[in-house]
Amino acid sequence: MFLFQFPEAPERLLAADNFRMLTGMLTESTRKGTFSKADLARYPDAIAKPGALQAGVNWYRAAFRGELPSARDFPKIAAPTLIIWGDGDVFLGKELTRGMRQYFSGPFSQTYLPGVSHWIQQEAPAKVNALLTRFLAGSARR
Repeated sequence: MFLFQFPEAPERLLAADNFRMLTGMLTESTRKGTFSKADLARYPDAIAKPGALQAGVNWYRAAFRGELPSARDFPKIAAPTLIIWGDGDVFLGKELTRGMRQYFSGPFSQTYLPGVSHWIQQEAPAKVNALLTRFLAGSARR
């Protein structure tokens, strides 16, 4: 993330060799076979679209600009909320979700999927879909 603070360098590095580094992140951070060869071929095509790579990098750049407001500065979230988290996520550790309940005033549910990485929908689609369907059905009844 610190590398992304430099102008242009991250974009050149990530785009090198047909986005090989980005494709490698997908294959190295998940269970073998999660992404098919066809799936992996789509990512470079999508990220090569004008402005797509820079937009992604700019998200990280913006995260380091200025002081972030405290969570206390915002009202509690009233919307029904479901958090589904892979406990094997190497990018965003499970510890980031601890204590989240205090920021919600509405219905809140948090589910950890054991052994699942950052790519929860790709690794555990049936489980994620079941959780979403149950959550949305419950929200519709409220």
